[in-house]
Amino acid sequence: MLSNFLRSCCKSALPATLLAVLLFAPVDAAMARTLTICISDRPTPPLSYPDRDGIVQTLIRRAAGHLGSAVRFVVAPSLRCSRGVNTGVYDGAATKVATDEHRALLAFPLRGDQPDPQRAVAQVRFVLVQRKGEAIRWDGKQLLGLKAPVLYSKGIRVVHDRLQQLGVAGDDGPKFAEQMLEMLQLRRAQVAVLLEVDALRLKHKPVFSTQIELLSPPLLLTDVYLALSPALRDRDPAYAEALWSAIGRIRASPDWQQLEAAAHLAATQP
Repeated sequence: MLSNFLRSCCKSALPATLLAVLLFAPVDAAMARTLTICISDRPTPPLSYPDRDGIVQTLIRRAAGHLGSAVRFVVAPSLRCSRGVNTGVYDGAATKVATDEHRALLAFPLRGDQPDPQRAVAQVRFVLVQRKGEAIRWDGKQLLGLKAPVLYSKGIRVVHDRLQQLGVAGDDGPKFAEQMLEMLQLRRAQVAVLLEVDALRLKHKPVFSTQIELLSPPLLLTDVYLALSPALRDRDPAYAEALWSAIGRIRASPDWQQLEAAAHLAATQP
């Protein structure tokens, strides 16, 4: 630390008043800042929760801490988070996919002109779940046998885009994973798109265990990012880059990878 260096090496060479100024001067504003980060009001196990820290919230706190910054999380619907970050109400949003829509509003870590997956906060899988007995066929390229729209959670744009790419109609009326599985049970739909961890967790529940099955391969694998306010990035690009890079370094460490794997396993348990 600079203070230890000054005390051990420079005490005799510097006047006492100057040494005191160097040791006790206010920390640089960028280092002392408190970031206000928006998270969705919808739990995304094990990444983020509105009532406690998930692994992404922990990751962001650690990365900010490496820069001497604190983090305050606020909870809002996903769309309000995006708008708030775009207008500077919040400094960032915790788990954003770098869709074209989001890239027009928010700042993402880039490698060249593309989002940098090495500095994402997490990677998520979405899977297709069907009621047992349905004759749905899915090979990763085509989804055949559908007679009704595919259910998915409201506001998940990346799933909407993937279904459009496949030429499949979607229904984003439901908000929660359990609600979608109940609709499958009631034969109000044939297939739903869930986060893989939610699908595995709910499949363990007796009410669903004998009635649903997961289709392979996953529908979608995507990176999610800490998206920052364009104003913050433009005002202090060095800080934004340092924060994103700290996230990348932490995620690449063996200790973090072990913690992340354990969190994902725990999230699949009922």
